[in-house]
Amino acid sequence: MIKKTLLIVLVGVICFISVSVVAYRQWCPRSDRNRFSLSQRPMERRHVYDYAGILRESREYAESHLTQLQNTYAIEAIIVSIPSLEDRHTIEEAALDIMNNWRIGNAQGGRGIVLLLAEKEKNVKLEVSYELEDIFTDLFCGYIEDLQLSPYFKNGQIGVGLIAVMEELEKRAQVEAGKGDKRALIARLDQEFVSGGAGAKKDLLKYNYEHVGKIGTRFPAGQTPEEAWKTMIRAWRDKVRDPDLGVYTSLGRLIYRDQQGISDTRFDENLKSWGAKPYRVLRQGRYAAIFFGNQPGWDNAPFLFFRSGDGWQFDLVRQRKYIRMGPSPAWGVEWTSHPYSELLSSCPGWMGQDMPLAASDTCANEGEEETAARILDLEKIVQKTPKEFGPTMELGRLYAVCSMGLKAIPLLGKAKKLDPGSSLPYKYLAIAHVDAFYQYKAALREMEGYVRRTPNDPFGYNFLGYLYLQLHAYNEAISVLKKAVSLNPDNCYAYAKLSEAYAHLYKATTSGNGNRAEYKNLSLENLKKAGSTTTRDPRRVARLKEELQRKGILSTFNN
Repeated sequence: MIKKTLLIVLVGVICFISVSVVAYRQWCPRSDRNRFSLSQRPMERRHVYDYAGILRESREYAESHLTQLQNTYAIEAIIVSIPSLEDRHTIEEAALDIMNNWRIGNAQGGRGIVLLLAEKEKNVKLEVSYELEDIFTDLFCGYIEDLQLSPYFKNGQIGVGLIAVMEELEKRAQVEAGKGDKRALIARLDQEFVSGGAGAKKDLLKYNYEHVGKIGTRFPAGQTPEEAWKTMIRAWRDKVRDPDLGVYTSLGRLIYRDQQGISDTRFDENLKSWGAKPYRVLRQGRYAAIFFGNQPGWDNAPFLFFRSGDGWQFDLVRQRKYIRMGPSPAWGVEWTSHPYSELLSSCPGWMGQDMPLAASDTCANEGEEETAARILDLEKIVQKTPKEFGPTMELGRLYAVCSMGLKAIPLLGKAKKLDPGSSLPYKYLAIAHVDAFYQYKAALREMEGYVRRTPNDPFGYNFLGYLYLQLHAYNEAISVLKKAVSLNPDNCYAYAKLSEAYAHLYKATTSGNGNRAEYKNLSLENLKKAGSTTTRDPRRVARLKEELQRKGILSTFNN
């Protein structure tokens, strides 16, 4: 479970769709009816077909991940969601029709995968082409259907389940693309799976949270970080699913509620990956990390610990927030200033996360018990009064800032409908979209909604600048960041991002272009401004200087 949670920041969410033509006409918009049928693939080629409307908030991530899977491993995988089978097909027949009639994987030598979800029947099917059956075996497909998707569907967290699926698909794809005895390696992987047989219908039932105590009584906090780490390993060995563990912080125990359906195999994988792995303890004040070295590979990303009044505990909130997982095997530490920044300064670089968040929009370790208690109270209130904007909005905000973005997104979407004029749901939806799925386009739409409603808040323009930079829209980034500094001239973040944007334009411009020298001068000018503000962030300025040196804009002599 911890491994899954650790990798959650990576990143992903996917779904496949199929339905009979007759049933399709009952739920597909008229404009789309001529583009879809079981017998013919839609004209618009993509990887996610969300006809059930259950993947609206995760499509961007899913498309990106599956595109990478195709480009890297020559495997075409699609996700299809449908409202209902309407008794026209079995889930197996529908998935097979999509595979064959849509010719999934034909351009990749027959290497295709279809994941089909039927919302009404709560059925799921993973269909694999003949060419991939030796890698994506029946045991593997059964494991995905039974153990990776079902628990998450039961608690209504489709996104989490699909992230887990993406990890497993990529793991198998790496085996297929690698060298050595693939058959023996796949056999060993299959032995870890306790479920058998691909293709069975899965009933995805309603999930109910277990009570979480205010004080973890089992597997207590440690007197040292190393003792807490060993306690976590014992919990994996005992396959403990009870969220009321003392070795987790209060908010960590709330996050752990969503992992209670985890399989025995996942615990075994955690033990295999970390149970006897050499490590060092990095410690600074009340913060510590179990450190495995600066090596690529998700299994080498550090685990974060915090010393509360109870002792040393696994800091799951900050783990999700600051330890960022990129495409396997990449991982890195978020750039923003946070309590673990200095401790992890020697770790690999960030994974693109550098949101301009105020202290009020982050979750501090101090006072975490009060925050957890507040969340539990709000969950009860929202359940009793689901149409009240205030509690719904506040619970969604707390989910967003406490590394529970997957839970925040649907709740904040509901808050938007309850009070269309409020800017707050848009702000925290943008934060959640980036934190949960790295969905910059989706976040951009939400932040634009926030700025329209709060046009004089420099935060909105800072955030838009960050998003445009992530989308490589440098001129757009410059425009909104200029607006940010016009509203707040003492804005280190905006000046640093302006310098970064001009540096990108400098690198993208040929040497014969007259604008190139201007871009360089503007980049250096904004670097100077970033370093002279009263809100100066020394780490940010230092990292920016290193970036400009790499781009040839700043030499070591004028640093």
